[in-house]
Amino acid sequence: ENQQNMAHLSLCATQADNFYIPPTWDPKEGSLKKFVGNKGRNQFERYGIVRLELPFDCWCDGCSRHLAKGTRFNASKEKAGTYYSTTLWRFGMNCPTCKVLLVLKTDPANRDYKCEENLRRRAVAAEVPSEQARDEGVIADLERREDGKRKAAKDKAEILALAARSGEAFQDDFSTNAALRKRHRTKRQEQDDLKAKARRLGLAFDLQPLGDDDLEVARRERRPRTTKANDVVKTCSIFANSSSYKRRRQR
Repeated sequence: ENQQNMAHLSLCATQADNFYIPPTWDPKEGSLKKFVGNKGRNQFERYGIVRLELPFDCWCDGCSRHLAKGTRFNASKEKAGTYYSTTLWRFGMNCPTCKVLLVLKTDPANRDYKCEENLRRRAVAAEVPSEQARDEGVIADLERREDGKRKAAKDKAEILALAARSGEAFQDDFSTNAALRKRHRTKRQEQDDLKAKARRLGLAFDLQPLGDDDLEVARRERRPRTTKANDVVKTCSIFANSSSYKRRRQR
């Protein structure tokens, strides 16, 4: 028994390593790959099974179970004829409850699917718009068209103005390029001056150019003018209460 188990394990190992050689294979008849054949790259090529989602809600005729749209099945797939040059496909799957065979078929003529066996499509009532809704829809379409026309006219005028401005700006390429380079040179010179000033002041950051708002804030934050009291303090001596100062004043 142990020898049989070891033989079984060794056989499984050789099959897992793709070293298994069938006993009926003869090297004289051809290669082993040709003898075994291609088993297929996926489950459809191997077993004819595909993963199918129901394209609509339907009912099972066997148990009256409702099958919602998007329910997935492992369905068999086989050819069922042609419609002109388009292949018709038939899908078969089992109901999850009663295990009855459910058959679905493609319908390229109507760009839809057909229920062939043990399936009944759920009927959905179409909404018929009322006369008032139709009138409102027509008025809305007219308003959208008029808005579109006005927008198109406005956009056309703006595009023509931009095209004229662009033509004027690039009419003399040399002058336009020279003016642009001069402006960039001036801007770079201002930045270099601010960096040099920051280094002279010993700042660890770069200074930014002054703007109108900065000047206004500086004016508001400026210290007020000196008052008479400040003038008196500046003219008086710090030794006004001393005895020597009083004696000198008396002399």
